[in-house]
Amino acid sequence: MYRHLVGRGVEIAYEQAGKVERFDVEVPKWAPFLLAATVAFYCFLHLAVTYAFGILVPILTMVEAPSTTTVVRSTETYHDDENPDAPLLSKEEKESQKTHIDEEIMVVSHKPITSKLKTTMRHLRAQTGSKRSHWRGFGGFVIYNIAKVWGIGIVRALIPLRICGRMAEIPVAGVLCLLSAAWIQQMVAMPGKTYFQRVSELSRASAFKQLFLSVIAVEVVEMAAFMLPQQLTILFATASDATKDNNSSIAVMGIGAFVIAFTLIASIVFVVIPLNIGLVRLQASLLSEESETVIPIDRTLAEAEKKNIKTAWKSFTRQGCRLLAKNYLKYMLIQMFVGVTFGLTIVTQLYLIFGKKALEAARKHYEQQM
Repeated sequence: MYRHLVGRGVEIAYEQAGKVERFDVEVPKWAPFLLAATVAFYCFLHLAVTYAFGILVPILTMVEAPSTTTVVRSTETYHDDENPDAPLLSKEEKESQKTHIDEEIMVVSHKPITSKLKTTMRHLRAQTGSKRSHWRGFGGFVIYNIAKVWGIGIVRALIPLRICGRMAEIPVAGVLCLLSAAWIQQMVAMPGKTYFQRVSELSRASAFKQLFLSVIAVEVVEMAAFMLPQQLTILFATASDATKDNNSSIAVMGIGAFVIAFTLIASIVFVVIPLNIGLVRLQASLLSEESETVIPIDRTLAEAEKKNIKTAWKSFTRQGCRLLAKNYLKYMLIQMFVGVTFGLTIVTQLYLIFGKKALEAARKHYEQQM
């Protein structure tokens, strides 16, 4: 029975596909293993690139503070005595009687460590002494996300409402704020303490009161920022269906697409990213004074009277904004390169496995569909 159903399904799919010419090909035994190994390697590489260049480096860029060196230069000289009867002094005596007349103070600004991806990775390896420094904090990342998924599942089970689908993320993120802060600190601080030790330190420092409302506010605003384009999509789709003229409907859809894209980009650039920068800097500021960091961070925020996301965002410099945007752009280019390389590799392997017959069948199917 099952064979009959599967066979009938294959026949229907074959008929719907345009009756492409069948071809017989002998698949080598090593082919499935090669494809599986390629897919597994790509998944691992994608995860490594995402965590190192899409999460770790941007977070270090958000918390890095500008570093400077002060150089003091003093100028000394000797003036001869104008009295004609004054004794003549030797060169050594003149050097010993020099008087200080000027002092120049010069402040040298250092280039940020996170200005280049390669420089950042080398600095992390040099500071931590580990070749796996690009995975630092990954354990906390996994623990926090597993706890968040479980928490959302529990809330949805307790409150089985349709609206609770995405709203469940808000209280769960607030409750797990210490886990998130400990993960951020695990990436910023030097090795020496475990993830759960940092969670314990934050709980003793009463950090829950400072982070809970901030995390809730970030989650609410982020959800509103992403739901607004969805509502605009529904609005313009309804308006397009209500118009009887095809030209008017196309115009409404074009305007709607532009407004939705602009709203989404503006929400991410001007709302979501600044909120996350402020929250990350706030979480990093709760790091204890005796804890050393892999990069210089802004310690002034810890001494501020009001420690909140607004204060943390204001302390972020324009240079940091430009640097963060450049690092995100580099990350996207790397992901595009990895994806294109993976696609070309898979196509090459399929050609080696199935040969020219598969390409001819695909070409004929494409011509039939066109």
